[in-house]
Amino acid sequence: SEIVIIADKTASQSLGGRDILTQAAAQKLAAQLGDKSDIRVRLVEVSGVAEGTGIDGTYLFGALETALTDIPRDRLGAVVMITDGQVHDAPR
Repeated sequence: SEIVIIADKTASQSLGGRDILTQAAAQKLAAQLGDKSDIRVRLVEVSGVAEGTGIDGTYLFGALETALTDIPRDRLGAVVMITDGQVHDAPR
């Protein structure tokens, strides 16, 4: 199975030390899951910057869509998003 971890590193994460907590949680989860021989972990960090320009908003689902392009659907085991909840491209 493949597991995708999306870590929110946008500007709102810098408030109150969220960035440190998010990074620690993502790394710990990736390490724990990566210890399993039958699991491949893909860590995707969403920074809120594209081509050197800041983006207004948090676009986690676009990053997820990109991450899933080369993962066969029958191999996807889970998706974990570590964020403060500010997501601007959530499907409705």
